[in-house]
Amino acid sequence: MRPVTRSTLILLLSAIVVHASVLCFAKVRTGRIDTFAFDSLDAGEYYRLARNLADHATFSQEEAPPLTLDTWRTPGYPMVLAGLMIVIGDSPTAVIVVHQLLAILSVWLLFHLARRWMSDRRALIVALLFLVEPYHLFYSLWLLATTVFVTLLLLTWLVWQRAVDTGRPVWIALLGLLTGFLVLVRPVAALVPAVVLAGLLVVVLRWRRGTVNERPFGPSWTSVPIFAAACALVVGSWMLRNQVQFGYFALSDQSGVVLAYFKGAEVELWRQGRTADRYVETSLNENKRDAPHPTWEKIDEQLRAKMTSLPADINETLRWPNLAQGNKTQADSFAISNALREIGVSTLSASPLSAMVCYFVRCGSILTFPLSLAINPPRDDHASRSARLAKGLPYLLLCVWVVVRLLRHRLALTQVYFPLVIVAALLMTSTPQLDPRFRVPMIPLLLLVALIPSVTSDPLGAEEPCGLGPDDQC
Repeated sequence: MRPVTRSTLILLLSAIVVHASVLCFAKVRTGRIDTFAFDSLDAGEYYRLARNLADHATFSQEEAPPLTLDTWRTPGYPMVLAGLMIVIGDSPTAVIVVHQLLAILSVWLLFHLARRWMSDRRALIVALLFLVEPYHLFYSLWLLATTVFVTLLLLTWLVWQRAVDTGRPVWIALLGLLTGFLVLVRPVAALVPAVVLAGLLVVVLRWRRGTVNERPFGPSWTSVPIFAAACALVVGSWMLRNQVQFGYFALSDQSGVVLAYFKGAEVELWRQGRTADRYVETSLNENKRDAPHPTWEKIDEQLRAKMTSLPADINETLRWPNLAQGNKTQADSFAISNALREIGVSTLSASPLSAMVCYFVRCGSILTFPLSLAINPPRDDHASRSARLAKGLPYLLLCVWVVVRLLRHRLALTQVYFPLVIVAALLMTSTPQLDPRFRVPMIPLLLLVALIPSVTSDPLGAEEPCGLGPDDQC
């Protein structure tokens, strides 16, 4: 462990100044720090869930008793919010201040991770670039899971390094617990446990074959069941709750809704050449609620045709205003989700080529957002193209630089495996939707890959990359 350095102090002071400025910006511009807290519909749901957890130990969105149990959200972020409410009260302003502290912690974690393979100077550059990344600053003012997810993801990466360095069961178990909790904070991390488990298998094989180095420590085959059991304990306990309470072994009733109303609808609009309509056709914005949503209305018709066993009056309520942000009907939420999942799969499989092209293009679009909106603006959108180009070009340059590094430089698998597979896993579950919130956790991972020194040289004058053992010093 290296002592506190000048770079560390520069980073912490810079982070404090930047995030204090974010709070001042919100206060000066709007008169309140928490003005943006509830700009998303999701934020209100998280807040209600957290209050009921803190006040009644019940996972419910209801404003007053009886507190009907919620099946729409997973409990990760509401649990964090509830813990904060117990300690600091339920003021959204206080939570936003804590978000800033967590964001500062994230920057420090990234710096600490980067120092493993590079000089303090280069690690400082990586951390400062993430510090001033505009979207993670903006969403830190919202009551959303984004900031907490980034902090947990970087902490998981740090634990991953300790786990593969030492092979100690305690680190492997902690890695499994954190990975499972990531899924409960954001179901978009559903593939993360699989790619981390695959990474553990690769590391075990490399250690067994002696291809990493000659040190006598490292993960053994017991690491795999320890990780799997710890991860399953976290995720499985919540799914078991849903099985016991509602008869479905599932994370939530959200998966089918997302697959049909968002992913399937995006592909259908792509197939029809109507992507310019996506911000109306797939919008829950109150200002656009009365606008035509023919793609969603077609899904509604297919859903009602599948749910004919329901009473006619309930069947008639199966429409997107009641379903796309959580079931507000008397029908079984999980049954609706399952039916919508079938509709979503049929939409994707009806034109597999369009689905694949749409997914591939949207992976690039989300990584370079809002560049695609400058190239192909949404219908009736009058935002400045030049402003969107200016915002999107740095992300394009980052992606291009990552690709160049991977193709032209020797980067060790131990250096880049975790960030690259996590980015891939998050892309696979978040696309083809275009939501910059999903992109925020990928940025620190890509920044480190872009600036990590190659195995044989370091143009910025960094020291030789650290070894794999816990005793190696940089």
